[in-house]
Amino acid sequence: MRSWRPFFFAVLVVVACSDDTQKPLLTSQSGTGQPGWQWSNPHPQGNDLNEVDFFDSKTGFAVGNFGAIVRTMDGGVNWELQKSGTTDFLYGVAANGAQGAVAVGANGTILRTINRGATWERRQSGVTAGLSDVDFADANHGLVVGENAILRTTDAGATWTPADLSSLPHDDEGRAGFNAVSMVDANIAFALGRFGLYATSDGGTTWAQRSEIGGHDVYFTDAKDGTVVGSGGSVFRTEDGGTTWFRQRGGEPSLDFNSVDFFDADHGLIAGFSPEPFRPSRLYTSDGGDTWTYQDPQMPGYGVLTDFKGAALLDANTGVVVGVTGNILRTIDAGATWENMTRFTAIRIPGIAFANANDGVAVGVATVLRTRDGGATWDRYNPGPFFLYGVCYFGANGVVAVGFDNHGALVLRSIDSGSEWTTILVDGSPRAIDSGNEWTGNAVGPGGSILRTIDAGHTWTAQESGTTEELDDVAMLNQNNGIAVGANGTLLRTTDGGAFWQNLAQPGVTAYLSGVDFADSETGFVVGRENTILRTTDGGATWVKQDSGTEAIFVDVACVDRNSAAALALFRGTPAQVLITTDGGNHWMLSESLGTHLRPIALCIAGKKTVTVSGDFGMILQNHHIFP
Repeated sequence: MRSWRPFFFAVLVVVACSDDTQKPLLTSQSGTGQPGWQWSNPHPQGNDLNEVDFFDSKTGFAVGNFGAIVRTMDGGVNWELQKSGTTDFLYGVAANGAQGAVAVGANGTILRTINRGATWERRQSGVTAGLSDVDFADANHGLVVGENAILRTTDAGATWTPADLSSLPHDDEGRAGFNAVSMVDANIAFALGRFGLYATSDGGTTWAQRSEIGGHDVYFTDAKDGTVVGSGGSVFRTEDGGTTWFRQRGGEPSLDFNSVDFFDADHGLIAGFSPEPFRPSRLYTSDGGDTWTYQDPQMPGYGVLTDFKGAALLDANTGVVVGVTGNILRTIDAGATWENMTRFTAIRIPGIAFANANDGVAVGVATVLRTRDGGATWDRYNPGPFFLYGVCYFGANGVVAVGFDNHGALVLRSIDSGSEWTTILVDGSPRAIDSGNEWTGNAVGPGGSILRTIDAGHTWTAQESGTTEELDDVAMLNQNNGIAVGANGTLLRTTDGGAFWQNLAQPGVTAYLSGVDFADSETGFVVGRENTILRTTDGGATWVKQDSGTEAIFVDVACVDRNSAAALALFRGTPAQVLITTDGGNHWMLSESLGTHLRPIALCIAGKKTVTVSGDFGMILQNHHIFP
């Protein structure tokens, strides 16, 4: 069965191209009617996809991290996110029969659908270790393999029986370590693990070692002919049921093949990972694996990552590969060309702002994203080879982003809500920006840099900050009053539009301060590293330190009203989360998990209460119900 395995580490490589063609529609179950965190970008979701399989030429599934399951019903053109009912990582999926499918993953997870994915139910596996792959020979007979288990079913996945592995090789901790399985029929199957290839001729009741071949994935087209793929770009083939193997490809240390699939005895597809952007990581065969041909050496599209973990052939010409950050590619010409089916950008989004509940802008490397429907969809504008960090609105229609390019600092400005943009070169090094009203605003950055505009970003004047510390964020309460924060506990305040910035160093606060926001002209919050939260109720003249009750590294904060705010927090060894308060910061509570390992960077409020988070690999998440 073709699947990425959870037993090796892969490096991510971003490929940025200038393909802005219209992509297919992908839906993500977002919208104000859905509870919890919803994917706004990418669509349908942004967690890694580890495996893909199809019922037929139209309907298929891909599964991935944090319980991700996406379904297509048109051959891989459009995909929708489904409710799996779990946040366990899913590593394998296999269709069985006309209506059924089984997905497997971490912590012994087995999920089953009997209605083509309309609903998924958890089935008892009897194990707690990770399960890495699943395959079915027909509607009823299937096998699951994992860290220390082989399970078999004869009733379409309703119940599972473990195989006796006591006679097979184990490591010092008693683990056999299987990571791939391929069924030929109801009796004959092959399992690939850390100690080699194993075969069964009785449907998985008993197993015997066939050879010491190693790899990431295995596929047998019949009882004799099989293919194993793995690290170093290796492709091995057997014609005697796995007893002997000959190398077809290999000796390429930077190339890993993770998945292999065959449509029939002749047509096969291999997908994997290459750290070199123009080096292909997909192979195709039309002669049963006697020869393999590299496919599509050119970049397949903007925002495509070259790490693919699962592959499926729907017919001799149509194939789908899935991989990191939810990436899905599709070919209809036997791999000669590939189309990116996920409409997203695979770059960091460190800046995001909303003018109201519907109109928002997000910025990153060579990217401006704009939404007119509250984040349900995003349009992309390529402003040029710019590194954009911060963005804010000036009134209803003015938008200004700050960053730099090879020539120095710059401002990107729009006066029509982001439809058209002009570039303005400036002094300093702006990284964050905020407006006091529709005309005035300030931008801050490294070296104590502060810039001031009084004409909605058309012209800028440098101001004296009185510090050389890096300034990371700024909040302008109105045209005169503002707060800037940064490294080593730096907290600056102005009451005259920046003509003078007063250093308000707080006793005992030496942490890096990374976020500031105000609910009105009096009440605001500052957050930073080392669980630092400060609150003011007098426009920033005085501050009170608060305790979140965590060991958070806070990176940003956004206010809803005088009592309610959200703070974006990183934690060592666990995914990031958002903390909220509804009583002015006296108590802070963890919200629901973001449901991703992608790193968030920025936080804002869309409309009155929708919390929006942006970050690495194009991630934009929204929660419409986090506040009562």
